[in-house]
Amino acid sequence: MRIPWLLIQSRNPSNKEFISDVHKDGLEASRIVDEIYIGALYIDDTGTVLDSFPSIENNVLNNLSAYSWEDWEMPEYKERPKQSYYIIRDLFDD
Repeated sequence: MRIPWLLIQSRNPSNKEFISDVHKDGLEASRIVDEIYIGALYIDDTGTVLDSFPSIENNVLNNLSAYSWEDWEMPEYKERPKQSYYIIRDLFDD
């Protein structure tokens, strides 16, 4: 699973730095965390919860799973051309 780091307020995931209380400490506010807790909700168009992980008990999402990772200096990656690359390549090959 790919983690959307920016959507979960991570400033620098390589050293577990997350955005902190910007209202109290300003725009540069950050904190280092040891782990994050993960849960998920499946809701319909009206906002009604249809399912959850872990399960909801008394309208509370309890027992979230902790996730931690090793710090890194250089992320692992695999280069791959975008789908449009082949379209453009074929266009200019003619």
